[in-house]
Amino acid sequence: VLTQLMGFRQKGQYASTVAGQKDIVVYETGEGGSGAEIHIEERNDLPREVQGVGGVHHVAFRVDNDDELREWIEHIRGVRIPNSGFVDRFYFRSLYFREPNGILFELATDGPGFDTDEDI
Repeated sequence: VLTQLMGFRQKGQYASTVAGQKDIVVYETGEGGSGAEIHIEERNDLPREVQGVGGVHHVAFRVDNDDELREWIEHIRGVRIPNSGFVDRFYFRSLYFREPNGILFELATDGPGFDTDEDI
């Protein structure tokens, strides 16, 4: 999903701090850098993840605006991955889809943002 669908590329890897585990693999997108990297650590010493307290609900990725989000919606639909379609969250817009292992991905716009005229 990261490389073939979303255009990430492998940047490198480094040793896990857990004995007996595979190296952590680093993927990047765009111009790279800390805001454009994903570090993947495969753990075979832990039980399979289940949703609950302390679990990760989803992984979010930024898109610039509604136009870019709509392009992603067409791209995801084009490869026949079930998805939420365009979701208006009022403060931002999103697309949700699950990768084959069940991890929920979100693509979300920056805007429109919070209205500074609202009461806290």
